Amino acid sequence: MKKLLFINFCLLALTCKADIITDSLYKNPSVIHPFLKDKDNSVELKRVTRVFTIATFSNEIGWASFMDDPHKGFEINYTKQKMSRILSKGISVGLQPISTLEQNVTLLDTLGVLKVRDQIVHGHITLRFSPLKFKIVQPYIDLIVGAQGSLLTSKFTDLLQENERSRENIYFARTWSYGYSAGVRVKVVPHFFLDLRYAKVSYGNLENIADVTIEDNGVVTYTTGDWEAPRGYLRAGVSFSY
Repeated sequence: MKKLLFINFCLLALTCKADIITDSLYKNPSVIHPFLKDKDNSVELKRVTRVFTIATFSNEIGWASFMDDPHKGFEINYTKQKMSRILSKGISVGLQPISTLEQNVTLLDTLGVLKVRDQIVHGHITLRFSPLKFKIVQPYIDLIVGAQGSLLTSKFTDLLQENERSRENIYFARTWSYGYSAGVRVKVVPHFFLDLRYAKVSYGNLENIADVTIEDNGVVTYTTGDWEAPRGYLRAGVSFSY
């Protein structure tokens, strides 16, 4: 916890320092002009640009294994860019399904289907260094800090009425996480980009879920063990800027 607080303090201090140093750029065209000399001419020079990214990610680093990975996760990222600042703040949330188990059960004298899902969830704050935000090809580096969690949920559906009767969080454990990533955005059409990123993230102690079983009466049993963090994540998606 102390390490996480220290990292948050460092990110905040770095952001504030960058805001003080670079705020004058927007007010001084002679300073910012060299950065815009070779810019993409279709880019509208706005004081603030908002970037939304929807992507899929996997801990399988090779491209072929990335495409074939059945456990790819999904992530939504929001970044607020100011023209006068090289550093931009953002947030990201994601979910990675690990396994899904489904079985017919009798729950409270009702016949239905119980679906149990094991998944990894995360929420991060990001600090992005992107000096070429006006180019067609825009490389960037992100500093990442936040939390990672292991989540087991269940959903019961009545077979006769075919509607969801109940949803329950069976198990949830969380820990801190921090790291960095490097990526690139490539413009396809105005306001739309392809986004490719590799991230390396470190974690605290987190238990993973294993040996999930469903009894005929709807009781879910499972075991937990030490979670082995992957070497990194490969993320591919699309982003929209406005």
